[in-house]
Amino acid sequence: MTDGASTVCGWLDTAATLTPCAGPTDSGRLVRPRMQDGGQGRLPVRAIRTTTISILAVGLLAGSGVGVAAQDEEAADMPTGVASFFGTFAVDWEPTTWGTETIVDGVDQSRGFVNSQGLLETTDPRLTGSVVRASNADAHWVEGRDENVVPWAVVWRIENEGGSWNGQGYELQGSGEDSQWEWEDQPHHVTVLMLTGEGDYEGMSAHLTVDWSTLSEDFSTIDVRGGVFPGEAPPFPELPATE
Repeated sequence: MTDGASTVCGWLDTAATLTPCAGPTDSGRLVRPRMQDGGQGRLPVRAIRTTTISILAVGLLAGSGVGVAAQDEEAADMPTGVASFFGTFAVDWEPTTWGTETIVDGVDQSRGFVNSQGLLETTDPRLTGSVVRASNADAHWVEGRDENVVPWAVVWRIENEGGSWNGQGYELQGSGEDSQWEWEDQPHHVTVLMLTGEGDYEGMSAHLTVDWSTLSEDFSTIDVRGGVFPGEAPPFPELPATE
């Protein structure tokens, strides 16, 4: 029984509803319910109360039916198995947690930076949600040139009402005036992540690619694409032994 129906049944079982109405008696027992305002032809108070409760019951039951139908429709639209997807990542450039920056043997090391205001929107609702990402980076500078090569190690968590996706990956970035790796021309500047599902997505994995070379003109979004599949990614193979 639905919650609405249970509530109505509770009303119908109350003492106030079932208590006999006071009215004139001829022989010590009740002969008719009390009339509203005492006028002939008026509805008894009990009848008015019962009619009102019936109307409320119909309304509650109808409302609960609409809610269930909406939930069923939403569930039907949610992918449940293997699927590919694409979309955009709304970038949050300002870290919410500032890490540390040190120079070790000429390498600029950044550690423990966290960005937690990103938003991922894709064609798969399971991979749409808020993004928290942490990163470490090493900037290796080309001697005598304003150019560097920066490998990143990153961890992402994507969250929505159904659960979350957690995983790690790598990316490579280059910069510098003399470099051919300008921001708008970095086809290799791609984040590749392998994610594990939790909550409703438990038992699923997702592969996510974030292509930073597709940064929009207003520096707000980046194109992403990937896929969802059951189980885990295949294990890495072993190379044959060298002779």
